[in-house]
Amino acid sequence: MCLVEQPGGLIVTKRFGFRKVIQDIMRKSTLLLIMFLGYLWFVEGNVANWQNYPGKLTRVAVGPKGVWGVNRGHDIYKRTANYWEKVGGALKDISVGKDSVWGVNKNDDIYMRTGAGGWQHIPGKLMQVSVSGFHDSVVWGVDSRQKIYRRKGNTWEGVGGALIVVSSGEAG
Repeated sequence: MCLVEQPGGLIVTKRFGFRKVIQDIMRKSTLLLIMFLGYLWFVEGNVANWQNYPGKLTRVAVGPKGVWGVNRGHDIYKRTANYWEKVGGALKDISVGKDSVWGVNKNDDIYMRTGAGGWQHIPGKLMQVSVSGFHDSVVWGVDSRQKIYRRKGNTWEGVGGALIVVSSGEAG
């Protein structure tokens, strides 16, 4: 998986390869993250200076609130300048918004975190959740039956269709 942060937002792609493609991306971007076999590699600015963060993650999320990830043991980590800082709690999926971080645990319980505060339990059950990096009020999710939901105020509204993964963007 390749995550590319650009001034207008984040591009996610599953395929990458040639150095020229990476160089073209970096001309327009500030940060490039590549997860390969659970290891996270990143480059900022100079394509020749790839760095590896120690540790292994199963999910990584990038947004204005930072770079966050979870590992196979459902431990939560936040990127710092040189390492991954362990954050209290346990999640299997994570999403980063403008001023919030959302996630779900192994029981499909939903949690949200804002500021330096702790995790707040959100009513409902989802196996995957996604918050927009532009508006923290734009949150979508999928439950274990692959039903799609979007957050409306303080409740979840069902949306027709079925998905395994959903992603929130600027438009909602």
